[in-house]
Amino acid sequence: MQRFALVGDIVTAQEAKLVGLVQEIFGTNAQANERAVEFGKEVAAKPQAEIQAMKNSGPLARFPLMKLPAAIRDGCAELQDDNPNFEVVTNEVIEDCGRTGRPAALRLSQELWPHKSVSLVKCGQQMWRISLGMPKEDAQRKKPGNLINKAMLEGLLDAVVELHRSIGKVRLVEVRAHGDSFCLGLDKDLSEDDEQVQQMLFLFSMLPMPVLGVVEGPVAGIGLALCSTFDLLAADAQKATFAFRGVLPEKCGVFACNRCGDKKVSELVQSKAVLSAEQACLANLSTHVFRSKEELGEMVRKICAKVSLTGPNGVAVQKFFVQKMCTQPLNLERMKFLSGHISSRQMDPEFPDAIAGIIDKNHKPRYCRSAEDMVKPYGEDFMMPIR
Repeated sequence: MQRFALVGDIVTAQEAKLVGLVQEIFGTNAQANERAVEFGKEVAAKPQAEIQAMKNSGPLARFPLMKLPAAIRDGCAELQDDNPNFEVVTNEVIEDCGRTGRPAALRLSQELWPHKSVSLVKCGQQMWRISLGMPKEDAQRKKPGNLINKAMLEGLLDAVVELHRSIGKVRLVEVRAHGDSFCLGLDKDLSEDDEQVQQMLFLFSMLPMPVLGVVEGPVAGIGLALCSTFDLLAADAQKATFAFRGVLPEKCGVFACNRCGDKKVSELVQSKAVLSAEQACLANLSTHVFRSKEELGEMVRKICAKVSLTGPNGVAVQKFFVQKMCTQPLNLERMKFLSGHISSRQMDPEFPDAIAGIIDKNHKPRYCRSAEDMVKPYGEDFMMPIR
């Protein structure tokens, strides 16, 4: 749902059924009404315990829908409150992660970036790219499979910290990798219990702009958890694979569970499944499958066009809102928060401008009024392989 909202997607009933938003499709209202009566009879015949197990709201809800790893859940003071503010949670995690990124004057520039195994570069108008690993031709490259070691972890943390502090300046982030693999897990100097590893994944999941992952090779272990934090995930039909062997649902694997569902991930882990790009799409892990550089390029241009129509401030607060509403059962306190959230959004100049664009199709909100306001990839060669 976050994916659809962040990029303003419009989906058909058939597409909604594929992702689980819709369970059944009918051709006419009469057919739908008949099915509703039939379903009511089916439910009425069920035992009370089975009916209660169907609930997804109120005190009987199957919550949390979104789980957090231990370092975030237990180590964040704000989360010990019964009514946590996830903007405060995110800022607390940034303060605790031990990385600050570069000073404000150098942020998002190419000056004094200290990391060799992670790059953060501009790859379009209001679009930035995080790249894992180093080019093959780099003689210093020693780690096959883009295993995340301490140095890469620090680079990833610095990159996400800078992006968290760049609301409005960066409206789309692309994550790619050098080499034949996207990421095959953690190096031996790290474990999934490492606090910084869990903080890095959480901060990726909370980035205040849409994140597009581009996978052109195998993914395994912590790489699968990392991919699960991206709002959009494009996978190469020929080269991308997703291995679930060794994924730990009780640790960093919670991000995969949030993405695909606890039951599905448990089955994939137990069977040591290796999914193709198409199978990953059916499992709700990937969102797009591409078969050529040209197809990927067109896909990215379409995503840029959609992102251009979404307000950057609204996108930035959406992840805080989604986490707030989905980590606890819906109750009166959260309903009050919902009304307060809408009220606070009305104070943002972006809000009435966006509403005017919905009411009047000829109205162009300020964040997409001119060519300079639109999110764009640079040139026709921007999708050239970086490996």
